Amino acid sequence: MSKAIHEKHLRLLIHCDVVKEYEILQDVMYNHPNITKDKLKDISFNHFKFFETMYPKILKHCFTEWTANPETDIKVHLKSEHIKCDMCSHELEYVCNIHHKYNGKSLKIGRECNKHFEIYKDVDIDKFIEKNKQLKRTEKLDDAVPFIEEKIKVWDNFIRKESIYVFFKIKGRYEEIKYELVKLHSEYIDSKTITINRENSIIKVINKLLIEAENEKNKIKIFIDKSRGNILIPSNDMVNTMKRFDKSRIGEKWLEEDTVIKARTLHRFRNDEFSCEIIPIFNEVLQLKNINIIKLKRLNNEVGYNVILNENKDATLFYSYFDLCNMCGMYVTKQMSLRESVDQFDYDSFFKSSKLIDEYSIEYGLGLMENLLKNNLIKIKEFYHSYNEVYWKVLKSEESDKPKFYYSTKIDNVREILKNLLYKKVQYKESEMYNLLKKNSIELGISTAESTMRARDTSYRSVAYN
Repeated sequence: MSKAIHEKHLRLLIHCDVVKEYEILQDVMYNHPNITKDKLKDISFNHFKFFETMYPKILKHCFTEWTANPETDIKVHLKSEHIKCDMCSHELEYVCNIHHKYNGKSLKIGRECNKHFEIYKDVDIDKFIEKNKQLKRTEKLDDAVPFIEEKIKVWDNFIRKESIYVFFKIKGRYEEIKYELVKLHSEYIDSKTITINRENSIIKVINKLLIEAENEKNKIKIFIDKSRGNILIPSNDMVNTMKRFDKSRIGEKWLEEDTVIKARTLHRFRNDEFSCEIIPIFNEVLQLKNINIIKLKRLNNEVGYNVILNENKDATLFYSYFDLCNMCGMYVTKQMSLRESVDQFDYDSFFKSSKLIDEYSIEYGLGLMENLLKNNLIKIKEFYHSYNEVYWKVLKSEESDKPKFYYSTKIDNVREILKNLLYKKVQYKESEMYNLLKKNSIELGISTAESTMRARDTSYRSVAYN
């Protein structure tokens, strides 16, 4: 028959405050500690009844008087310290300290004794024990391979801090080594079933990988040093921009294959800084064709350049970066000589693909157009660049400046005409120009035209004033 009070419970109860309130419990604790349940009736029926009904409740309440923090109250001790459990006197390696909430007493118990009291949850003790083992393995690994965790943490920082894009062919093996080290480190530290032989094997592999990594790191550093100032090695920003626009990822694939910007990838970079940097290289070809890039220009979302042709240096055309890469890209990427690039350059195609968008050049072209229309008594009244429109006043007679009606012309309808006038590509006759004007314009009554122009002029002055 079991004892009325379990020996381990007895050692806890003598430190509990609630015991002081029950005389029967104190009597058994101090006068009959070894009595069995069936012998309680020999003392008194009340003793028997107390232990049948009240004692389990009191015992449970006693457990709640004690508290512990798994983070701070579980300690590891060397066996040589001979730390003993206050409940069972067994020597402990893992000591679970418990504290009385009210009287300030503390006790040391082991894991097995804790099962009786459940002050700690088993899972908390498991976590502590495993964490302690991990720390021991971490210490052992750090002794064998100093600063291994720190090395992994800053592994590719020297690459990340560079603006130069490092191709996978250059850095791939170095990155693979990092992943292998991370995996080995995790196995060594986190595995609950790792053997000593496996630990030693991992340390050997890690040291071997670190030696290989140094060689790979040196290759990357040499690549970075050689790439500085090389316009054909893209920056990280350039590649990231290309990826946003290159949904098919074909440009990224080709770039990695070539490990340098080639003609097939040149046009895929829409970075303003890079587009400006290669202007002098483009001009090496263009200037031999009497063309000169003045500056970078964006037309909506299209990257391009303002260019001047020697045929008329007072006018400016827009030429897209994409088209220019197709014409001169092989020279920029050193896949073709300057002479070859100039020989294959198609001036007529260049002119045809260029666009007249500059406000002052358009106005200049409209002036030339007006000169051809003066015998038809047609004059420019207003040019609204922001509205893409020009108003022509058709006079009643040579002696009068009063309009008979107006023409409204969308600039888009006459851009090519204006471009041909500016560069004398077509010799228009007066009658031909008049017919082109009528064909590309709408006729407006005096009231309608002047009312629209007044509204636009008022709007423009208001914006300018504000």
